[in-house]
Amino acid sequence: MNINKIEKWSLRYTLLRLWVIKLWHDKIYYKKIVISNPENIPEKGHFILTPNHQNALMDALAVISASKTQLVFLARSDIFAKPFIAKFLIFIKILPIYRIRDGFDAVKKNDKVFIKTVDVVKNKTGLCILPEGNHDGHRRLRPFKKGFARIAFQTEEANNFNMDLKIVPIGLDYSNYDKCRSVLHVNFGKPVSLSDYYEAYKENNVKGINKLVKELPRHIRPLMVNIESEEFYTLYDELREIYNTYMCIRMSLPGTEQPHKLKADQKLIRILEEYEKGNKDEMTEFQKTVIRFKTNVNKLKLNYSIFEKGAPIFIYLLFKFLFLIILAPVFIYGLINNYLIYKIPLVIAKKIKDKQFHSSFKSVLSLFLTTVLHTVQTVLFLIISKSWKLTGLYFISLPLSGMFAWWYHIQLKELRIQWKYFSMQQKKHAVLNETSKLYQTIINKTNEIVDQYF
Repeated sequence: MNINKIEKWSLRYTLLRLWVIKLWHDKIYYKKIVISNPENIPEKGHFILTPNHQNALMDALAVISASKTQLVFLARSDIFAKPFIAKFLIFIKILPIYRIRDGFDAVKKNDKVFIKTVDVVKNKTGLCILPEGNHDGHRRLRPFKKGFARIAFQTEEANNFNMDLKIVPIGLDYSNYDKCRSVLHVNFGKPVSLSDYYEAYKENNVKGINKLVKELPRHIRPLMVNIESEEFYTLYDELREIYNTYMCIRMSLPGTEQPHKLKADQKLIRILEEYEKGNKDEMTEFQKTVIRFKTNVNKLKLNYSIFEKGAPIFIYLLFKFLFLIILAPVFIYGLINNYLIYKIPLVIAKKIKDKQFHSSFKSVLSLFLTTVLHTVQTVLFLIISKSWKLTGLYFISLPLSGMFAWWYHIQLKELRIQWKYFSMQQKKHAVLNETSKLYQTIINKTNEIVDQYF
């Protein structure tokens, strides 16, 4: 695809999107994707999407997944350094944005990019800009760069302020940044009309830009988990998981998963923020308790939910074990046919220092390996079986058995945790007893805090 036609509809891009996003990303990599308020994306108007940025490439894929148009993205220019990669990025509709650190000559190239963004917005294709500029693995909204505002105003200015450009805020939330088969929540906010800032911009360009940069965050924060506390970040973040069920019940929410979990998280965070204002010493001790609990849970190789639910009765564990034994042949089949697809990305990802790139890397590499290895396996099967019918069934079974093997792995892991907890309970394990008391202390303390402000 030529950069000059990046805003145009592309059949090749559509086919790639069907495979990469609609099948791999939506159905295989993520267990569930919840999209809230998609009606806030203008169907016929001009718009720019502005999501929070915490999970590298996965944030862009999340927005593509939840959108109907062939969005165009902006990304830092250094990833365009190699010609082959640059061509691919243009093909998947990503434009480079140059920064001062790239050199003044490079920054001049932004003029051409900005002209192209005007074409994108005019075409009603939709432009996506990550206003924080870079990603960070903390659940909070960070200060915005001014690039998105400059582009928005320059686009309107180039069209005599007649476009009625809308800026759509987006909140992204991941149940787990790193793990496959986690839950993704994409939450669209009410569009912000750039016309509200025309007067300030016309009076003084810098004033208008700064006003938009300052005010847009308040439209995004309500759409996401936003923990502003630096000192007690760990306490806030861990309590979201430990106390989630209790908070959902207290709020009379119909479930504990998204989008209900976001409401519960936000309510708990607001309560903790109020409590923090006058109780620094107690918050410090409370955080130490939560960290101690988390350390023990990891040491015992358990999880938070087992302390909430408790161990099932022995007969349940026995029947679940027998059930998994019966399904073991299907698991082995799926494991044999998909083992390299699972293992290779995990091994290589550990060498990447930036943990927020792990999910992006594993997703892309596992997709590549799935495409290549499943194709090779299918061809070999056809050569051996000489049956198109059997080969077709084998081809279909590869991804399905892979997903089953992953589900089985999770069930086996859960059974191990339940059995270990049950066994340690019977033996009155000292560390388990201490951890159970810590859990109850955490629940009681959180109940006490919530009671004061609920």
